[in-house]
Amino acid sequence: MERLIALAQEDDPHAEVIEEFTAAGWSATNEDGFWEITGSFGNPVPVAARAAERFGRHHPNSVLVQARSRNRPAFVAWAAPPTWSC
Repeated sequence: MERLIALAQEDDPHAEVIEEFTAAGWSATNEDGFWEITGSFGNPVPVAARAAERFGRHHPNSVLVQARSRNRPAFVAWAAPPTWSC
């Protein structure tokens, strides 16, 4: 909880997601817009999809995520759907 408060004080829009993943025993790091989630999960695909969905809420265009557990990586690239106007 103290970590969440510290992240929130830094005005980090990802604080809640990072804390959620930390509570699950996962590590979430961001380098130049690329998120990497590591931890001991069996299937990295749903973890990558979940991370892309959660982090995508704060990015108007796209999110890149790699989830990796042991030697099993999964990569998800998420892009916001286009807005059409007629």
